[in-house]
Amino acid sequence: WEATPFASGHAFTVYVLLFAKGAPPAGERQCTPMVSGAGDGELRVFDAGACTLLHALKGHNAAVKALAVVHGAPLAASCMLSGGDDGEVRVWDMSSWSCLKVIVGRGSGINSIVSLGSAMPTADKPACVRVACASDDGFIYTYEFTKDAGWSETPAVSAHKDVVWALGHISGLVVSASEDKMIKVWPAQTAAPWECMETLAGHGDAVCCLAVTQNHVFSASSDGMLHMWKLV
Repeated sequence: WEATPFASGHAFTVYVLLFAKGAPPAGERQCTPMVSGAGDGELRVFDAGACTLLHALKGHNAAVKALAVVHGAPLAASCMLSGGDDGEVRVWDMSSWSCLKVIVGRGSGINSIVSLGSAMPTADKPACVRVACASDDGFIYTYEFTKDAGWSETPAVSAHKDVVWALGHISGLVVSASEDKMIKVWPAQTAAPWECMETLAGHGDAVCCLAVTQNHVFSASSDGMLHMWKLV
C-alpha cells in the first residue's frame, strides 16, 4: 500500500467519507466523486483519482457526521443527504452540488443516515423514498420523499435510552447501535413508528459502528470487541 496524502482543506476533524455513487463523473479522470464531512460544518467534494478539490459545500452550522446517497422512484435523480450536530438533514443535488432542501430536525445531532429504498404506491399512499437517521437523543428519525409533497418528516421511533451512533439496513430491516450497549432490530419495510423486533445484547460498552453484508451485521464497541450477528 502506497499512501498519497492530500490536503482536505477542512479546518477541523473529518468525521465521514462517502463515494457519491450515482453522481455524474467528475474531474480529470471522470471518477465517482468522494465527499467528506467535518467538524467545521463543511462538506467537500473531491476528484478521488486526482486528489483534487471540486466543490466546498456550506450550510451546516456544526460538525457533519453522516452522509448517504438516496435514489429510486419517485426521485427524478439520485441525491445526497448530510446530517450533523446542528440537527439538520440537508438534501444535495449531485449534478450541481446545490442544496435542494433543509429538513429541520428537533435539535438533536444526527450521527448516521441510511436509505430504506423505494416503497410502491398503495391505495392510500403514493410511492415514496424513505430514509432513517440516528440521533443523539435516542430516537431514529424517519423522512420520506413523494412526488407531490417533496421531503417531509414521518413518525419518529423512540429507539434507545442513549445516543444512537449507527444504523444499518439489511433485508428490509433497520439495525441500530447505541451508547446503551444495545443493538436493536426494526421492521423497516413498514411505515414508522416501528416496534422493536429484537434486542441484541453482548457488548460490554457503547456500540459505536455497524457494517452490513447480505446476511450478517458486524458491530464494533468501546469494549474493544467486534461481534458478528447472522440473520437466520
